[in-house]
Amino acid sequence: MALDGESHELLQQVTSSAKAQARQVFGSGSCWPRPT
Repeated sequence: MALDGESHELLQQVTSSAKAQARQVFGSGSCWPRPT
């Protein structure tokens, strides 16, 4: 499936959103070690 510009932009938004959530979960004094 080829991504056009709009789909790629949406994918980037979802990815960066997920990364931001992961940073909050893993980076704020949680019981898991910080991802490297």
